[in-house]
Amino acid sequence: MPVINPIDSLANLATKPHDDLDDISPDQHHKHVYDETASGAIDSSNDTYAVLFTPTPAASMQLFLNGMLQEQGAGNDYTLSGLTITMLDAPKSSPGNPDKLKAFYTATP
Repeated sequence: MPVINPIDSLANLATKPHDDLDDISPDQHHKHVYDETASGAIDSSNDTYAVLFTPTPAASMQLFLNGMLQEQGAGNDYTLSGLTITMLDAPKSSPGNPDKLKAFYTATP
């Protein structure tokens, strides 16, 4: 087994041109979405919201309600289907202080 010097490997990586992506297939590219406010009315009855991009993989979705991480999956806090988030319980609307729904995920462009 060859011995790899991590310093040399980092130096080679640092000198590789950023536009040299010909050997990477399009499905390997992804974007990170941070702190996206999920769209949809927060009115104490709406339980359906949407994000701008399809989370890929779906398990990359981290959804926060008022700063608390929600659990994804049937019977849990929410489910995800494509762009659509369906909450188990509708976020509450309080005058001047509605619930906040924030999404963090990876997506393919």
